[in-house]
Amino acid sequence: ARDLHDLRSAGVALCLATQAHVATEKHQAAVRTAAVAAELYREYGTPQDTARALLLGAEAALGLGRKKDAKRLASEARSLAKEAGETGLQSLASDALERVANLGPEIVEGEGKAPPVEASEAGEDDFEAPQALGVLLDQVL
Repeated sequence: ARDLHDLRSAGVALCLATQAHVATEKHQAAVRTAAVAAELYREYGTPQDTARALLLGAEAALGLGRKKDAKRLASEARSLAKEAGETGLQSLASDALERVANLGPEIVEGEGKAPPVEASEAGEDDFEAPQALGVLLDQVL
């Protein structure tokens, strides 16, 4: 039980770090910490925790101008919230999807405010961080 509590605490810390990264416009770092938090919660947390981490990831992806990733993450968060019967969280996810829909076209590398993203960092790998999760679990356990 203590290990599970430590893992949830690590998830909370990762979500707080994600929020700090978004607030300071370090969106690529926010994408990574949100991904690790979501993976951690998928394995050891609740669907509600996972949905919250996914929403943070969606916000970070929007900061990078990556609408497709933001939409995918917010959609998954809404599905998890719906399955869990969390209407407030479902509403937050719907709001995130609405923000995605109301934005202009996806920012392409070299255009707009989005920083360039290396090919090795682009796409779904940002949101599935099993290697980083393994390192975190080794430290916690």
